[in-house]
Amino acid sequence: MGKINTIFFWLGGVITQTIPESAIFGLYNQPVSKLNYENRMRLLGLAQDLSLGRINSRLFCQRTLELSGIVIAAEELEARIKKSVTVRIPVLEAIKELPDAYNLWLISDYPPEWVEQFANHSDLYSCFHPNQVIFTSESHLVRMDPDIFYYSVCQATQPMDACLMVDGMSARAVHSVMHGLSSAIFMDTARLKREFALRRMIP
Repeated sequence: MGKINTIFFWLGGVITQTIPESAIFGLYNQPVSKLNYENRMRLLGLAQDLSLGRINSRLFCQRTLELSGIVIAAEELEARIKKSVTVRIPVLEAIKELPDAYNLWLISDYPPEWVEQFANHSDLYSCFHPNQVIFTSESHLVRMDPDIFYYSVCQATQPMDACLMVDGMSARAVHSVMHGLSSAIFMDTARLKREFALRRMIP
């Protein structure tokens, strides 16, 4: 196993809540979903389509509203979603503890126009250079897993075994290891810092 020199952090599920979580809060103004199981699965599918660029943000909102039965304009839901996204400042602070020697990349499953809404007001780009942000919707991926693994390391021009991916989705994190990446499942900031310490990335 090579020495880790590049770290990828997922935006949704690590730095912020996931797209479905943001959409549910935009619909109901609370984190508890009122969608039944079948519609939750459909919402996950819509979020995947949005992240892969198969549908745009307006169509995502339209179809999400159809699932919920709530009668508001798609533009209103989109505005609510943008407003509801919260950057986890403690996570950014933990990332800032990493030595400058590490090459840090952000994988954004959120569309660029949504990220623009909160990035400049959240100090997001103090951790990630704008040129080291991968927008999955613009990456021409056929499927998220495993295509994003190979696309990311290609963008970073690093071998698989030199890269660590921090992911809030446990199944995808496990799959990334199967494809040669090191992986850390994000649970909370304290565990993330412990992960860094165990890997001797920080004291």
